[in-house]
Amino acid sequence: MSFLPYSDTEYPSKYFEEYLKLIYKYRNVNRPAILVKYYNLDIENSIFYENTDSTYTPYSATGLVYNLYEYTPVLYFGGVQNAETFEQDTIGKSLPAMTSATVYTIDKPNINDLIQLYPPYNEDEIFRVSGVRLQTGIVNSPLESKLKIFELDLEYATIDDISNLNIIDTFVYDISLQENLPVDEFQQRIASINQVLDLSESINQYYDNLKDVYLADNYAPCYTDELIIEIKRKYNNEYNRVFECLYLPYYYDIYYSRQYNLTELLTLDPQADGYVYCYNFLTGNIEQLEYPHPEYTNLNNLINLTIQLKDACEILLWLKIII
Repeated sequence: MSFLPYSDTEYPSKYFEEYLKLIYKYRNVNRPAILVKYYNLDIENSIFYENTDSTYTPYSATGLVYNLYEYTPVLYFGGVQNAETFEQDTIGKSLPAMTSATVYTIDKPNINDLIQLYPPYNEDEIFRVSGVRLQTGIVNSPLESKLKIFELDLEYATIDDISNLNIIDTFVYDISLQENLPVDEFQQRIASINQVLDLSESINQYYDNLKDVYLADNYAPCYTDELIIEIKRKYNNEYNRVFECLYLPYYYDIYYSRQYNLTELLTLDPQADGYVYCYNFLTGNIEQLEYPHPEYTNLNNLINLTIQLKDACEILLWLKIII
């Protein structure tokens, strides 16, 4: 009888799991050097015909379907080895090319999967997966479904036009989320990111470098400054490439009492409430102002941009767990 919570084989797997987490984290932060198009053969939905290899390449079979994974990161892509061979009884002289690649975002690589490079590499070089190896330390990992590193043997694929393949679904790997997203969802996220960047640039125009706050008409709106403080503190490390352009209002956070916590900030609706709290730099007091204000046009614009920034972040689902 064993009194240990894990078997002997699970303990080293847990150490290996931590190692893989580090690989995932730092590889995604540093950005992979090589990205590829990965055509993953859909075994369940494909129709296989017997004895097709002797008449034409398997890629010409109309029953084969693929899932396309755009911008798939590669941990390692080996050099292509070309060596002349001579087959006396079959094709005579040939120049086969062999290489290998290591991927970590494809759940189930299959024999006859295809890999295509992006520019500046030669897009005409299309490789076929001829062998798949899963590292032994991952077999007993509790997070096996996500933490998989496959070593693939590759050779040149006997296919000229890859555009004729039957594609069921297209996915794009999102480095920030560390998962493959449907292409339409990924495009929506990119559009939201661009919206966040545009709004950040507009909001930064109201940043006062001397007072270190977002300021309009001598008022520092608590809603704007505090929301940006929370966004920068909670999400700047994970999404620093998106939020790094936003200025952090140091002065407001240090010298004035906070009016809201993040949950309250996300549920506030100045448009519905009809008012906002602002710090008045002329009097040194926090005042409740009508919104939209009949006189302070710049303040109205700043609050409006802040509302749009909050909505854009919610679309990206980065604040979903708190909402």
